[in-house]
Amino acid sequence: MAQAERMQRHNLFQIVFVIKYCCARVIIDGGSCNNLVSSNLVKKLGLPTRPHKHPYHVQWLNNSGKVKVTQISRVHFSLGPYSDFADCDVVPIEACSLLLGRP
Repeated sequence: MAQAERMQRHNLFQIVFVIKYCCARVIIDGGSCNNLVSSNLVKKLGLPTRPHKHPYHVQWLNNSGKVKVTQISRVHFSLGPYSDFADCDVVPIEACSLLLGRP
């Protein structure tokens, strides 16, 4: 893999999507394999959740230490004429409302 290609895998891209008629700050992280949604956004917009089939722990999201991921929410979003959805793990993340990793 070329050096430039390796560097691009770790670049972040920040954008604003519309989720349920609200603007949400989104980070697209080429170095992550997870899709994450802020628990605050889930609560604010009343997004439905379901139990995570394979709960796991994350540690880097905030200063409260290790967090267990136990819920998933399907998030529908749009950017101009493009619309899509992603199943996202619900976490107490403060850096953004939605973090999308690589497929």
